Amino acid sequence: MLPAHQADLRVASAALAALAAAAAVVLPPPPPAHASVPLQTADEEVRRAWALRQLGGRYPAPRPAPAPAAEPPEPTSVRIQRLQSLMAAGRAAEADGNYAAALEQYTSVVQQFPDFATTEYARLSRALMLYQLGQVSDAILQLQDLEVSLRGYAEVHAALASILYVERPALLEVAEQQWEIAMEFNQQFADAGWVQQYKHWPPRLMAALNRFLTLQ
Repeated sequence: MLPAHQADLRVASAALAALAAAAAVVLPPPPPAHASVPLQTADEEVRRAWALRQLGGRYPAPRPAPAPAAEPPEPTSVRIQRLQSLMAAGRAAEADGNYAAALEQYTSVVQQFPDFATTEYARLSRALMLYQLGQVSDAILQLQDLEVSLRGYAEVHAALASILYVERPALLEVAEQQWEIAMEFNQQFADAGWVQQYKHWPPRLMAALNRFLTLQ
């Protein structure tokens, strides 16, 4: 027969073994660290934390938005029609004495069709409208640019000579040089009546031409 304390130890050991066996039956082993855990909770914070753990703490890179489809270029024939329409509207407004509207139409041509050769003549019409509306410096700058790009086009040189003579007396020599170039290519600009009838210069520029021709 065992002593009393040894019997107590055996009873306690047997009780612990029974508890451990019961725990082993009731509690399943924890899942491995790499096991997937389904998202079964509606708690957004829990779902967010789970997603971050699966991605190693990183969000996936957002997919770039698809680029919008490029519109086909406008046919050249359509562009020419629009240019001609703007020029016609500018001439009509000019004939009616609505110089501000004419300036707007010519400016639209310059802005929308910089790659067309015809645009150079729209720039000339625009410069004449600028002068008519009192924007003298802008008109002179425009004509000076055109004096380079349309070198030998008599109307540019005659208009620049007339404006410089009236508005910039200190540049009288330059005005005379511009007039000489104009006369080399078209002497009809020395006839104010012809200019009025065929070139339709606005009133302010016609007055400048007359002053130049009469040396007033």
